Amino acid sequence: MNGIFVIARMSFIEARRNRITWSLVFFCLVLVLTSFLFQEVTIASFDRIVRDVGMAGINIFGVMLSVFLGVSVVTREIERRSVYVLLAKPLTRVQYLLGKLLGVWLTVGACLVLMMVAFIFETTVYRGPIAPVMFQAFWLLLVELLVLASFAILASTFTSSVMSAFVTLSLYVIGHLSEDLYFFGRKSASPVMRVLGEVLFFVLPNLERLNLKGQVSLLEPVGSGQVVGATLYGLVYVACFMGLAIAVFIRRDLK
Repeated sequence: MNGIFVIARMSFIEARRNRITWSLVFFCLVLVLTSFLFQEVTIASFDRIVRDVGMAGINIFGVMLSVFLGVSVVTREIERRSVYVLLAKPLTRVQYLLGKLLGVWLTVGACLVLMMVAFIFETTVYRGPIAPVMFQAFWLLLVELLVLASFAILASTFTSSVMSAFVTLSLYVIGHLSEDLYFFGRKSASPVMRVLGEVLFFVLPNLERLNLKGQVSLLEPVGSGQVVGATLYGLVYVACFMGLAIAVFIRRDLK
């Protein structure tokens, strides 16, 4: 257990020193703190613009951060061959991968908290309302980012960084369109399209269940049962991706 925390701490420190990580966080903070500028190009109310632009920016940069950290955390050490040094110590591959997963999750969580503080600060400065649905949206966004980061690490255990990033971003797009794909698949005359729509809908995560940006925009209240259900739904996929990543990494030939 101690080995997992050591690897997690090393991964967190390494990500904290990475310039790309801080560049993504920096540009997200700039976008959030300057969201009031979009008031000039829309007729929507000022506080709603701050909420819409802020949440959209945090979502986009959060996804980019999760994908970048997820696809690079294992492949980089394999390419540098530093993984051999770590695995030569009293450390199993399961402990190594769990430590990497935990390190990525901690980094994503810390960056998301920083973005949320900037968002709340911006909203408060311009006297916008602070509603519970905002914190519920950030919580479910964290779950979504953990799902993506876990899938990115799974992909990186058997393919290159570029391909891992591609399939993870594809999962993000399909995950938000799975309900539409299922609907159009059922309307299709082709049996193949109907089966494909059902497979995408029932096998891959429906990320729209973790999306509350629309409710934040209108400040619509969301029941705690919906948040708990969505959280458990996302964590099931996190556990599945973790299990698959461990199963693949144990059998991978690192020579």
